[in-house]
Amino acid sequence: MADVIKQAEQQREAVLEEAAAASEQHRAWRDERNRLIIQASALNISHRRIASYVGLSDVWVGKIVKGESDGEDVPGSV
Repeated sequence: MADVIKQAEQQREAVLEEAAAASEQHRAWRDERNRLIIQASALNISHRRIASYVGLSDVWVGKIVKGESDGEDVPGSV
């Protein structure tokens, strides 16, 4: 019985570690997306056009460009 409990706890810990790693990857990809959004805006690409490529509204693209949001608070953001 102790082995079953220990195995279940190891599985729980492994899942939590994977979730933590996925969160780190999510943050890294979000930061990269934001960097590219800012770069695209600096190249005079409209916020509307950028938005169509990144799956955000042009308003949220503008907020990211202005530094008012990191995109984490975007409704439905991935």
